[in-house]
Amino acid sequence: MERDLNEVCASQDVMLDNLGKPGARLPPDKLKQVYAGQINAIKRLLEDKSSDVAVLYVKHRDALRAPYDTARRLEQFMGRDLDVHAMAAVVDPALHRQRLGEMRAEPAS
Repeated sequence: MERDLNEVCASQDVMLDNLGKPGARLPPDKLKQVYAGQINAIKRLLEDKSSDVAVLYVKHRDALRAPYDTARRLEQFMGRDLDVHAMAAVVDPALHRQRLGEMRAEPAS
């Protein structure tokens, strides 16, 4: 699941605040840089193991905007029949509380 790192950091801050725990001791820009470096390292590792490990990258915003299409992609990736209607039905955009920028509907094609 690929999510905007600004949203990830904002979500992390709220979660830690709700738990009464201190946040990272790094400025937000540095924290995002560390996260991005870790994500890039994992992607490189997965690319190196591409003959052994299949990977499907899903953008967080796409899963929220088009849950059925995302579920179909997952079904195709898994190579077996899945209940894509049930999968799409459990996506709850209301749980996306740390939004940076307005989510706009994709234009109909």
